Amino acid sequence: DAGSYFRAAVVPEDSLELGKGWRISEPDWTSVPGAKRDYFIRGKAIWSETAGAELAFSFSGTAAGAFLTAGPDAGDLEVSVDGGRFERKKLRADYGQLHYPYVQMLADGLKDGPHTIRLRVAAAERKGRTCSAIRIRRLFVNGEECRAPLSEYVPVMWTGEPKEKQVKVLRRLHDEYGFRRFVLIGPWQKESFGGASTEDFTKLGESIAW
Repeated sequence: DAGSYFRAAVVPEDSLELGKGWRISEPDWTSVPGAKRDYFIRGKAIWSETAGAELAFSFSGTAAGAFLTAGPDAGDLEVSVDGGRFERKKLRADYGQLHYPYVQMLADGLKDGPHTIRLRVAAAERKGRTCSAIRIRRLFVNGEECRAPLSEYVPVMWTGEPKEKQVKVLRRLHDEYGFRRFVLIGPWQKESFGGASTEDFTKLGESIAW
């Protein structure tokens, strides 16, 4: 499939060109209004609250995207590919007060080869307020030149299948993409996997990482 993301890879943080107003650190979530899912806000993020702030990265491949959280204070992103005009990407911030985690595609269907992506924070009107917060957990590309060690916990949906079948899925994620640690999540975030606790989910991920 020519449109497959089988070459997906995380963009290393040290390859980003951060303009004024961008940071790589753990946001102070205690001061951010709205509901959060704890395992999607832990650790560092690439973030800004400054409209007009820009960052850029280069890669070789066909697509780029951002795994981010967008909530009631979210702005929008403007994207320029290879020096072209900026196009606005409206973030999905319509989940009430929840900071919703999802993947926002930045560019897709590009000619396979070198590209430069430039992101710019755009202010957005949210229920009468002007908002400009952008919080990106990871930037990723579909290409070959940005592979980075993937050691963070990866959320994987548990569908109620037998444990042996789920382990095969985790092994495939490890072998094909390098993921090493997993947290299985279920409906309404009520984790249930053969009576195992959340701690056992992470142990399961560690047990297949060699």
